[in-house]
Amino acid sequence: MKLLVRSLPAPRPMGLALLTGSAMGMLVAGDAPLSHAPLVSALFGTALRDYPFAAAGVGTMVGLGASACLIWHDRVWQWCTPFAVALLFLSVHFLGFSAGPLNPSVFAILLVIGVWLMEFMGRDAALPRSAFRTLAILFFVCALLSTLGTHPSEVFYGLASFLPKVLIAIVIAELLDDRSKVSFAVSAMLWSAGLLAVVALAQVGAYVLFQAVYSISELDYRFVDTPFGPLLRASGLSRTANQFVLPIGVACVTSAYLAFTLTGWKRRVLFMVLALLTAGAVALSFVRGMWIAMLAGLLLLPFIAKPRLAPLWTGLVFVLSLIAVTSGFADWVIQSIVSLAGSSITERFDLNIAGLRAMLNSPFGTGISNFGSTSPTFERYPVHNAVIQVGSELGLPGFMAFIALLAWIAWRLLRATLAATDVDARVRVGALLAGYVVLIIAIQVEPEGYSLFLLIYLGLAEAAA
Repeated sequence: MKLLVRSLPAPRPMGLALLTGSAMGMLVAGDAPLSHAPLVSALFGTALRDYPFAAAGVGTMVGLGASACLIWHDRVWQWCTPFAVALLFLSVHFLGFSAGPLNPSVFAILLVIGVWLMEFMGRDAALPRSAFRTLAILFFVCALLSTLGTHPSEVFYGLASFLPKVLIAIVIAELLDDRSKVSFAVSAMLWSAGLLAVVALAQVGAYVLFQAVYSISELDYRFVDTPFGPLLRASGLSRTANQFVLPIGVACVTSAYLAFTLTGWKRRVLFMVLALLTAGAVALSFVRGMWIAMLAGLLLLPFIAKPRLAPLWTGLVFVLSLIAVTSGFADWVIQSIVSLAGSSITERFDLNIAGLRAMLNSPFGTGISNFGSTSPTFERYPVHNAVIQVGSELGLPGFMAFIALLAWIAWRLLRATLAATDVDARVRVGALLAGYVVLIIAIQVEPEGYSLFLLIYLGLAEAAA
């Protein structure tokens, strides 16, 4: 566990990743709302909305970086893997920036793949057999099969965006081949989430105090109606609050697990602060699905962290649940969530039914990211359940491949947690298992079947287990 804690103060690779990610986000803003902000327009005019400028900026940055690598190659090689991994986890929070193929996540994916290729070419042995790699490739093959009989223009974007995500899942599982790399990756995941949680809290604070709207999310998703009036939703640097909270909620429960299991009050306080920051950001996002997923993860946390206390915790949960039901508190919570959700619950139910019908009627699905053609909603939303979403678009083969991939990682994490012989290994794998519980529950109410963070997390969990 010392390896994980030692990487917490954000060492130089993490700092470099932060600076590079921020600069790259600005350079490739392209048509993002940030490029229309008054301050940015005053400084750069319309240059940041011009794709050639964005391409030239990224090219210049890559050229300068390559020159620096040649000059300080010994130090760069030492930092190369942690830098690439830190930038990858940071990039999942920059999904609000978009300029076609030029965006932070694609840059980070290509960088990580390049680092892995350089390491692989330096090895003498071939790649070992991997069930995870086989399942991931099978998942992508099902995506290819889903395009049969569909016009290429309807599925090209979905297929092109899905390929690098599958590749990065496989590469992360291969690249993080020792405890130090896995520990740094967990650290990068947690502290990048903490950083964006602070950004999100500042967003909401600025709106409450000054009525200032510092948000680049889509206009239709920026505000939520509350009993106290409209409130800006915490969304960080993502296009929607739902997209923003997935890594934040996972980091919250993972941090709570570490605060619950580590020794030393300083480390416990550190992780508890991180858990509270991320919990606050999730609360202010008003994403009810993540609220439920985090609550379930926290309720299951003692069973993962301290199995010996499971009977005591079960009794405590039962007593608290009984009090909540008899006092009317549980009913009030349910009614509050339903009132906030409005027609969303009915709409999601209709989408799930339509998704199940599409899966049964089309053997290979409607085509990846092409459910909109059969969606019952006016906006042509996808199915808001990752498993049914994959089944509706990739058919029964894709449905089974996705279930097998998720089940494989669950089994690997559970087996590794129970079989761990030293404290460090158990804490590391247990933390990922706690986060995985939240992730699996959260995607049951969101269209995250091809989520970049989901696939990165699967690769990280495979490497740790």
